[in-house]
Amino acid sequence: MTDNYEPIDTKPDGLDVYKKGEIDSKFKYVNIILGTAFLVLLFMVATLIIDSFHFNSATYREYSEKTNSIDELMKSNEELLNENKYNQELIIEQQSQILNLLNEIEDK
Repeated sequence: MTDNYEPIDTKPDGLDVYKKGEIDSKFKYVNIILGTAFLVLLFMVATLIIDSFHFNSATYREYSEKTNSIDELMKSNEELLNENKYNQELIIEQQSQILNLLNEIEDK
């Protein structure tokens, strides 16, 4: 690639010297490609951040709905448990009444 540029002066140590601006023009396309790649990467990072907000929002909404449904299930289970306890006490009371009646019948 350096064959396209003619040195204007050769230093004693063998290094080529180019006119001002020749190096800039040489790297012009490299700078354009790097700038474009940087913009694409910046756009991709911004997209990932925005998408993560959306994902976090959807995940939180789903978590919140599950938490609410679990709370409702717990309340429902507690109500059913209390109802079962009441029914058991009622059954025990009725059984004792039946036993008392049977004992009274036997005594007669």
